[in-house]
Amino acid sequence: MEEKTIALTETELRDMITATVHATLTSIGIDAADPLVMQKDFAWLREWRESAEEVKRKGLLALVTIVLTALAGAAWMAVKGGGH
Repeated sequence: MEEKTIALTETELRDMITATVHATLTSIGIDAADPLVMQKDFAWLREWRESAEEVKRKGLLALVTIVLTALAGAAWMAVKGGGH
């Protein structure tokens, strides 16, 4: 297969790249017409992700605390002869 060389002006190349980027963003559901709104949307998504990660960390910490407390309680009961 033979490759062709196409000559483009800098303006034509910029226009082609801009159109490609806009088409790509539109195809994934992002409106690139207003960059400030797009930046706010991405900032909100970042905050949402960070919040979810923090909830996950705190939930895991709470679970570990509960398990360790239960084990300590069981050990205390065994030492004190509880149960029988």
